[in-house]
Amino acid sequence: MKALKRIIVFLFLLTIFLPPAGYADQVGRPVLLSPNSEEVVLTGQDTLEFRWLADLRHYNNRDYYNFRIYKGYQMIADTLIFKQKLPAHTGHFTMDTGIFANGQIYTWAVRHIVGIEKSDKGHHSFKAVK
Repeated sequence: MKALKRIIVFLFLLTIFLPPAGYADQVGRPVLLSPNSEEVVLTGQDTLEFRWLADLRHYNNRDYYNFRIYKGYQMIADTLIFKQKLPAHTGHFTMDTGIFANGQIYTWAVRHIVGIEKSDKGHHSFKAVK
């Protein structure tokens, strides 16, 4: 009976001091830094840099970011126009502005992948102005 009480107390203490199951593996949505305005002026620019906060807490050899550009607001396969797999320590990506048409809406999205865990997508839409 004493052993059972000790086990119950031990399990109770575990629930207090240990995080919920899976907590350590949760991957937070990337925080997007720029561009973050409704319109992005590309006049006279050959490149556009996309920046986000890189989360180095989970950095390992299986860790990476999925960077994507969609035409319009919907983030679906039919509107995907560019994708790139980037190393986890990367917090930016620079691309040629030739992909963007004047007056069109684009959505950029970043997802952090750690092993088999995926974050929610950090995403932002903007109108390209050339």
